Order: sequence, then structure tokens, then C-alpha cells
Amino acid sequence: MFSEEFDVDNTDDPSSVKQAEYLAASIFFGMLIGGTFLGFLSDHIGRRPALLAVDRVEVFRRNRHRRDRPVLV
Repeated sequence: MFSEEFDVDNTDDPSSVKQAEYLAASIFFGMLIGGTFLGFLSDHIGRRPALLAVDRVEVFRRNRHRRDRPVLV
């Protein structure tokens, strides 16, 4: 299914296969690091405060360059 949708069977362009491999690996690596960090944080301060803290950091990160829009936290 993956090879049909994204045409990674194309042997003429091996870079597209490498890009798909790197994308899949980076997604799983990010899940590993994020899950470990969030698990550690939630063990120490609780599940709900940990999720709210991580969400607050993400909102500030996204709106850092948007000074014309208000930040809703």
C-alpha cells in the first residue's frame, strides 16, 4: 500500500526511497524521545500538568515569530 501511494518502488530514483526511510525513522525516533521525556515528566509532576506544560511550550514555539497575533494560552 505504501509503495503504491507514494511510488517508492521506482528504481530510477533511489533518493525517494531514502527520503521515505529517513522520514519513517525520524517519526519513530521522535516518538521514542518524546514518550520518554513525557513519561519522566508525568511521573514527577502528574499526567495532566505534564501534558499542559508540553502543550504550553508548543504554543509558545509556534507563535514565537507571529507578533501580530495574540497568543492564547
